[in-house]
Amino acid sequence: MRYNFSMTYLITALYAEAKPLLEHWSFKRDKSLPCRLYRNDEMCLLVTQMGMENATKSVQALMQYLPPQKNDILINIGLCAAPGTYPVGRALQVNNLHYEDAILELPIQKINIPTISLRTVTSPASTLQDNAVDMEAYAIYKAAKSHFSLSHIAFLKIVSDHFEPEKVDKERAIISIKENIPKLEEVIESILGVTYE
Repeated sequence: MRYNFSMTYLITALYAEAKPLLEHWSFKRDKSLPCRLYRNDEMCLLVTQMGMENATKSVQALMQYLPPQKNDILINIGLCAAPGTYPVGRALQVNNLHYEDAILELPIQKINIPTISLRTVTSPASTLQDNAVDMEAYAIYKAAKSHFSLSHIAFLKIVSDHFEPEKVDKERAIISIKENIPKLEEVIESILGVTYE
């Protein structure tokens, strides 16, 4: 599948999250940055490593190295903890992004993917919560927000556990991301249909 007239910036925290994407699309390693970066003609894939500090530094470096153009889009795809009503492996699109007292409302793509609020935290969450939780999304947004229209930013999270981080399994994570590549393609196509303002 080809996505014409724009570059899609894919951001993951972990190599296990990136691995199925590297196998699905033809990427080549670009060693220009200290973090892992892969590229093809229409997409780039950045692996930030875990945590807000790593995400901030990596995304800022990418924005300087490959400054986004007007119609480019950014999607953070990765794992999250979520309430037990969402099975492990379920894809969720984020409609509200929280960090401490900050709340950001995000545009939702009109596709068949459930929506959820996502809170970015500084350590793995082991306490039950009503929303999904990750460790990078808000930092990714903050580092990229001045380079993209809000309508061209999306967060696609895959449920890895129900606030039991010790149960997160690398091989299961790889499978979960791979199974949800069609959902990622839906998100990309939906965003590319949005008129840039």
